Amino acid sequence: MKGRIMRYLILVGILFLLSVPTLAQTEELPESEQIELGASDALMLVGDLYMPESLTEDAPAVILMHMLGGQRADYEPLIPYLLDAGYIVLNVDLRGHGATGGSQDWDLAIDDVQVWFDWLREQEGVDADRTAVIGASIGSNVALIACGNDEACVTAIALSPGEDYRGVMPADAIANGLNAFLIAS
Repeated sequence: MKGRIMRYLILVGILFLLSVPTLAQTEELPESEQIELGASDALMLVGDLYMPESLTEDAPAVILMHMLGGQRADYEPLIPYLLDAGYIVLNVDLRGHGATGGSQDWDLAIDDVQVWFDWLREQEGVDADRTAVIGASIGSNVALIACGNDEACVTAIALSPGEDYRGVMPADAIANGLNAFLIAS
């Protein structure tokens, strides 16, 4: 089962990289539900939940995390493709960014991902055994560590991760057998 999920996520990642210039022009973003959750330090985390049009059984879910200086809107071109592939999508603003606000704190950002995972797995229609994360830049480092810390996270896709990006170092998570797909140029 995990291998199948990994293949789908790899395919989605590759399609994303190959089609970024045309994505925004070809797909309309469906409606979402804005979600607000309290973080461990009482900061209000903000994200958007997107559900596939028709769910006949519990579906895999993926959390999207943008790059440094970005916001959740950066992933909007990818969301229709994930939904078409049958994924439930949670697109979040990292702390210190977008509607989440606050200050950047990468250790707390890693904890925030666990808050999102825990919430997402409790939602109707989500297959709690098939949750994953996609991150870009600093979001990829946070994604790798957060997924490595969460035994139920099936995979992480990291777009342009770094060995040490602002003190966020994912090497241990990767070395400990994390199911990860790293994309970098």
